[in-house]
Amino acid sequence: MNVLIKQKSLDCLTDPDLIEYILSGEKDTFQELVKRYKRLVQHCVWNYVKTASTVEDLTQEIFIRAFSSLGNLKTPDKFKSWLLKISRNICLDFCKKKRIVVTELDNNETIKTSSYSNNTSSAIDKETMHEAMAKLPPLTAEVLWMRFAENISYAEMSQITGSAEAVLRKRVSRGLSSLKDILK
Repeated sequence: MNVLIKQKSLDCLTDPDLIEYILSGEKDTFQELVKRYKRLVQHCVWNYVKTASTVEDLTQEIFIRAFSSLGNLKTPDKFKSWLLKISRNICLDFCKKKRIVVTELDNNETIKTSSYSNNTSSAIDKETMHEAMAKLPPLTAEVLWMRFAENISYAEMSQITGSAEAVLRKRVSRGLSSLKDILK
């Protein structure tokens, strides 16, 4: 009963409040942050690697790194951006170690895909969109996902990726164009 009451009260706390509790010694409280952001981190990782076991392993590594570095977080209300930056860095490191090439679309690059012309509906189902996103280069899929699935502003995306807002706007524009071509 006590655990249930504690869990309900944790649901009501803001990220900065949770972080304050964690840093004051209530380390179990970190589970609430994991619960809140696990899906977000998994989607971020999925943009780089496409195997469920690797996604799960990297997600765990990301949360371990976040937990151990929580004391270094200067602005607790920016936890989400900070966590995504950790996620991105760990994914890029993983790709580098495994020699996975991480690219973005160039101005004239097109993606060779199978046709989705059998899809007569104007609404695109979740599975079709997931398949289409998987065909995009990781950096392109990442910014589209951040912008539209997670509704992250360009300013926040810039903090996460280290890229200028103008670069991110262009990457989103190119990504949408490529996604449109994939879904034709």
